[in-house]
Amino acid sequence: MQILFRIFVLAILSLLGGLLYSLSVNVLIMTHVFPTEEVGNNFGYEMTSKAVLVWFVAIIIGFVSVFIEQKWRYVLLACPLLAPSIFALIYSLSLS
Repeated sequence: MQILFRIFVLAILSLLGGLLYSLSVNVLIMTHVFPTEEVGNNFGYEMTSKAVLVWFVAIIIGFVSVFIEQKWRYVLLACPLLAPSIFALIYSLSLS
């Protein structure tokens, strides 16, 4: 029963990670972290497609946390929530 609850929490955090990613990208655009005029037209597509790959890897890492009993499993569990947004920040800062 505890494993099912952990999988449910992982699913919720994974879905919230997608929402947090879109929110963080819009905040990056509004704060002019990267100038939208200077980057290519497909910058958003490239960043989002790479962020999806990061998100999938983070879900796998989060799934590993379901079977760990130590307290540091929460760091792994939070990966699907935070990894795509952190990736977007680092990716946009590397291009500006």
